[in-house]
Amino acid sequence: MATLPDPFVAAARELLGERFDQGGPALEAYSRDLSTLGHLGFADRLEGALPQPFAREPQAVARIQSVAEIEALTKACLEHEVPLIPFGAGSGVCGGTLAIRGGVMLDVKALQSLEIDQRSLLITVGAGYNLQLLEDRLQREGLTLGHHPSSITCSTIGGAVAARGAGQLSTRYGKIEDMVVALEVVLPCGTLVVTGPRAPRAATGPDWAQVFTGSEGVLGTITSCTLRVHRLPALRLYRSYSFPTLE
Repeated sequence: MATLPDPFVAAARELLGERFDQGGPALEAYSRDLSTLGHLGFADRLEGALPQPFAREPQAVARIQSVAEIEALTKACLEHEVPLIPFGAGSGVCGGTLAIRGGVMLDVKALQSLEIDQRSLLITVGAGYNLQLLEDRLQREGLTLGHHPSSITCSTIGGAVAARGAGQLSTRYGKIEDMVVALEVVLPCGTLVVTGPRAPRAATGPDWAQVFTGSEGVLGTITSCTLRVHRLPALRLYRSYSFPTLE
């Protein structure tokens, strides 16, 4: 694998300083997600086996703190032909964040903005916001997103949208694509776009929010999401059942 071009490294360090990390511990930490193949590949490397495509380390980790930094870094990656991989919390199980061609991991966890519109029942939230912390905050306001995947404690809202996630309450509130109203996305060319708050009729073109939802970061880096939320129910009842035999 070729090393990162010196002009690119210089530009990235000028932009991010020490937050552009090429140290061994960072590269190892970002070398896999929660996919089975990622864990197996990591174990093989520890045992001295040849690195597998699903367990290659990135060449750098970029811990951005603003959308402007994402735009600038994306333009630099395009100019120098460096792969760029958006990274939330690494809880995916499909290998979508694996650096199979090296490049830079774009850590978006610093995008933590949150605006709550109680009247319209809409929120606009930064892509790096942890799902459990988001739900906790909404419930303090008498609201719920209704998105409860098994990874809720260790995933981000941007990752949920990028992966078109489902959850335990999806039969009531829908999957994440049913909650998405609009998205803010940095395209691979470094241009920031915002999809409209209303989906157009089919005759006027596609709903671009739904195009980016589920695109796994390939079509752009999601930086914030406008989502529908719901009032908390007045009462929630839980039931479990047991049987004397399997039959």
